[in-house]
Amino acid sequence: MKHRHIAASFALAASLLATSSSFAAGASGIIHFSGMIVEPPCSFALDTPDLANGRVRADCPRPATGQIAFVDAASQQAIKTTTFTQASRAIVLPSRPGNNHAPMIAVVTYQ
Repeated sequence: MKHRHIAASFALAASLLATSSSFAAGASGIIHFSGMIVEPPCSFALDTPDLANGRVRADCPRPATGQIAFVDAASQQAIKTTTFTQASRAIVLPSRPGNNHAPMIAVVTYQ
């Protein structure tokens, strides 16, 4: 008896899905997107462990352009800003007064 009840429930659900108006409408429509793409198109790495002559290399798996700004971590002031593309050579780290190796932040903005 239970098996008949379950089978009848499945049959009813299947018939309702088959006649659903959403299936009859076809495959058309408009998708609206709002938000941000959170996967960056490039990754950045130091070319050499020698920070005095350090360079940052962009590795972009697809075409990309943007700016990289080097900011002093303590003062939040920009030290150097440069543009890059996926074909850019290594970006030279900015020199600091007195060969100061204070922490810097690299801010990447994609265009």
